[in-house]
Amino acid sequence: MPPSLLELAQRATQATPNSSAAWRNLGLILQQDGVYLEAFDAFGRALALDPNDHQIALALSFCATRLGMKEEALSLASYYVQARPNERIGLVTLANALLGLDRITEAHDLAAGLLSDAPRDPSLWHLAGKTARASGALDKAAQALAQANSLEPNNPRILYDLVWTLADLGETEPALDLAEQAISLNPDPDVTAALTFLKSTLLLAKGDLTGGWQAYGVRHDLALASAAIYDVSLACWDGQASLEGKHVLLMAEQGLGDELAHLGLMADLLRRIGPSGRITLCADKRLKGLIERSWPSVRAVGHTTHQALGRRHRTPEEAVDADLWLPLGDLLPSLRPSLAHFGQPGGYLKPCLERLAHWRDWLQSLPGQVKIGMAWRSHKMDDERGRNFAPLSAWGPILSRPGASFVNLQYGETDAERAALLAQFGVVVHQPPGLDLFNDLEGLAALSAALDLGIGCSNASTNLLGAVGTQLHLIAPPAAWTALGQEAYPWYPGASIHTPIVYGDWATAVKAAAQAIGP
Repeated sequence: MPPSLLELAQRATQATPNSSAAWRNLGLILQQDGVYLEAFDAFGRALALDPNDHQIALALSFCATRLGMKEEALSLASYYVQARPNERIGLVTLANALLGLDRITEAHDLAAGLLSDAPRDPSLWHLAGKTARASGALDKAAQALAQANSLEPNNPRILYDLVWTLADLGETEPALDLAEQAISLNPDPDVTAALTFLKSTLLLAKGDLTGGWQAYGVRHDLALASAAIYDVSLACWDGQASLEGKHVLLMAEQGLGDELAHLGLMADLLRRIGPSGRITLCADKRLKGLIERSWPSVRAVGHTTHQALGRRHRTPEEAVDADLWLPLGDLLPSLRPSLAHFGQPGGYLKPCLERLAHWRDWLQSLPGQVKIGMAWRSHKMDDERGRNFAPLSAWGPILSRPGASFVNLQYGETDAERAALLAQFGVVVHQPPGLDLFNDLEGLAALSAALDLGIGCSNASTNLLGAVGTQLHLIAPPAAWTALGQEAYPWYPGASIHTPIVYGDWATAVKAAAQAIGP
């Protein structure tokens, strides 16, 4: 069999290791194959040998973007633009790098100027759609991306951004059709993985758990920029083998909110491994006491998460000598194959009884008969994420509930926001004295369990409310996939979800939530 182009390129770098052209050719082949880390290394070697080859800098910027190396992507794009200030491709790359760093206004202004000069260029309409999307103008984004698609049909990257935008607008069926169309084009591995992940969320948003969980497995594909590497030297469960009698290392996935929701699987897993099996759960170390109190046979260890070469690594803080390991979310297809399998008893996390009594006493000191916890945003907020949260200015119908005291569950600095609520609505949102809402999850769990109900966006605090069994009302954007197509929120019995009828109509969602929590 004759050698492949990749093998020939590798031989060329071995034969002429000081040839910039040889390393550049290798980088181009690796980039085309979607092997971005190796491509980045090859291009880096080429640029070191020939710093004046600005095309290599541009290719390096592209790879850095794919690897999540945002600062490097911007530096390399700027290097190219300084050398060739009038070339459109360099300016587009620069705008994309600015977007990656949430410098949205700069990217938008650059895109607008370029588009006015070349209104028939699909790459500029694509860029305009991405900047509009990042700023929260999803309708404008969809229009710009549709225009890009009409000028360059069947470009998988354009289709990906259009699918993503339509999904956020709540247009699930058109988005799913476009995702299938784009995947059928057999695009680069990274685009295929990203489209497949989007497809999984769209299927789950429809309530198609069979197809959704199957596609959701792509979250482990390293072609997906957000996929994590688990630094575990054990055999990984294949999803089929029996777990009975095994010592299983579970690795919690993604963010704290996901970890808390997935902990609802623990009772079923304990039954599956049987009395002779063991579980070591590697989760956020702030949850250790809650986990071991709730499931005394389970050992909890913390994990560390760090970035290396644009990839997220998750590692147990302690050595674990288990039979095998698995990501916690891999249990979803077998333990939650249908909506009927979500009807588990609520309150699976057990707070410390002494701290629970403390917070019940404090809540009794507040006015009103009903004590309501509230959280309204994520820890990290930018324009792109911010559009998924109802603005505090829309919370009036909830805060006007008579006979209620509102308690802050929102981690982070909230003094200015609570002052604004007092000024606008005349409502005090009480700060739990002496409680670190971010780090002290034992205290937050106890306070959450002491409340009558909680309301807010989906974040760590509201997931903790659901996990301890407190009545929960979520306010979420249209077609939130975690609702699995239901009006109730399946992960926590008794929880409900309130969404806008159309994107951006937060008033409707807030009004529905206010009606649900009573007069």
